[in-house]
Amino acid sequence: ERAFLPMNQTGEGALTKQDVSLLNSGYVVFLPPDKDGRIVVFSDSSRRKKKGNDTALRHMFYFNHIFMQNENTPEKGIVVIMLLSRISLDVMGRGAPERFKLAVEAFPFKSHSVHLIPKIKKSRSLMDEAVPFFFNAFPRNKSNKYCHRSHNKAALLEALNKNHGLFPERLPTSIGGSWSYEENFVTWQERQIRMEWGLPLSQVDAATTDTHHHDGTQNYTAKTLSELTPEERVERKRRYNILHSRRKRRRDRIETDLLERQVEDLNEEQDDIMEEQKRLQELLSQAQKLIGAEQLNA
Repeated sequence: ERAFLPMNQTGEGALTKQDVSLLNSGYVVFLPPDKDGRIVVFSDSSRRKKKGNDTALRHMFYFNHIFMQNENTPEKGIVVIMLLSRISLDVMGRGAPERFKLAVEAFPFKSHSVHLIPKIKKSRSLMDEAVPFFFNAFPRNKSNKYCHRSHNKAALLEALNKNHGLFPERLPTSIGGSWSYEENFVTWQERQIRMEWGLPLSQVDAATTDTHHHDGTQNYTAKTLSELTPEERVERKRRYNILHSRRKRRRDRIETDLLERQVEDLNEEQDDIMEEQKRLQELLSQAQKLIGAEQLNA
């Protein structure tokens, strides 16, 4: 029965509550457009926390629905940015490229460019396997593919801005930009749900400084109260109440996720420090052996 329901994230459409819950993690987000007005999609599957391949496939149908709301998508395509880490690779699993390939071949949108940003410092072999793994998911000669290996966020932002028209203030804080999950993702999600439910955007737009309406909905308008029937007014009130209760839970969840991410980053940083300490100790040991050998020869 769900196959005949609207494709939306209200929880009352084709996506199940589990689908919407995973979508709420922000593992895929829609960023403001690049300099040419293309939709920019950012993926960080480490935010998913758990695997759900069937759900991820249903999400692709929903994302395609959003892509096609932007009038630039058919001609200019979309920009895909993927943040790769040990956690994200494990969560996505080996079926991820096949899902991407299915989306690229089956859906009417095209990818203009794909940007991989590795966050893996220690496992060279894993990275060497992962990059071709995802590049192969996108058909050759149909998208530009880039791998950004810089560990310096400032240099990464400069390259994305100068070479690819991606503005730093429109990129996530996780790669050095200014776009945040706590404000921008929450705002985008509420705007999207309001449009899917036919609710006005004036309240949410007035409460945010994010003026980059990147979803091709500049011409969206909702019915005024005077245009609604008594039954529609009751339904609108019900939907407002649902949004209000969800809003606080969503912000609390985002704050919790942020703290968890900070812990993960600190753990990774600690691992890197311990790895570097081990490397330096090995170098010191080798140097001491060489010095000892030289003294014996003397």
